[in-house]
Amino acid sequence: MNNNTNKFVAVLDESLEKGVAMNILGHMGVAMGNSAEDFTGVDNFSDLSGNTHNAMAKYPFIVLKSSQEKIKEIYENAKNSKLSVIGAPTEVYTTYTDEEFVKQVAQKSSEEIQYFGVCLYGDAEKVNEFTGGLSLYK
Repeated sequence: MNNNTNKFVAVLDESLEKGVAMNILGHMGVAMGNSAEDFTGVDNFSDLSGNTHNAMAKYPFIVLKSSQEKIKEIYENAKNSKLSVIGAPTEVYTTYTDEEFVKQVAQKSSEEIQYFGVCLYGDAEKVNEFTGGLSLYK
């Protein structure tokens, strides 16, 4: 897990309660895992007892915090880069089904959409261009 050429960075809305923030982080992690390539170091493996363990990300995964405004700015600017970018519109938390989520977001312009989080994956230096100076989520 010491390969630092790439990295993941999630930026969460600093005003969210911790439980909500962790829920948003989980949604973005699943979405990123479904779309990013080459982020696990090994295939699943077994321990001495024969229990199977899943591979983990081979790159650092940093969680930062910022305002919704800054998160939207990061999302809008990074989506046209060569990074993998996952945005978590506020509707990801206020809807209960995929269909409801898609319907609500699809009825808004990009200017109207607000984000609870954004996740970036790719070249570490490029990720830093978008997230440098942000505070660690604690």
